[in-house]
Amino acid sequence: MHKHIDRKLMMRLRMFILAGVIMLGIAFYDVMVGQIIWWLVLVGLVVGLMAGYLAGRMFTIVWHEEDAKVISKLDKTSWWVILIYIAFSLSRRYVANVWIHGPALLAFVFATVSGVMIGRLIYTTIHIQKILDKQGIK
Repeated sequence: MHKHIDRKLMMRLRMFILAGVIMLGIAFYDVMVGQIIWWLVLVGLVVGLMAGYLAGRMFTIVWHEEDAKVISKLDKTSWWVILIYIAFSLSRRYVANVWIHGPALLAFVFATVSGVMIGRLIYTTIHIQKILDKQGIK
């Protein structure tokens, strides 16, 4: 199955996993040492998952006939999604700073970013699987 997925796309998926797990680990560590309440990490994670799933739309995932691989590319709609994603990324600290302060804010941001990474991973994985199923590849 992996031979039918573009190398750059596989690398992106691995980066989503690595970044998501590391940031979530940091957020959970902050819960354990009392920097933040667990439910704020959960809220950040859920918000991030939703944003990440929507941000997964940035790249159109398609089957490339000549290479017989799943690839990703940007389309015109993706540029709008990227702009919205950047606006969210730049404003999340400001918006969160209204309700959360100090070290808890950093943990909340880590949980949110982790959710974004995991949400993008979920979106991308689902669409890769749909394309491979459509091509009859298990």
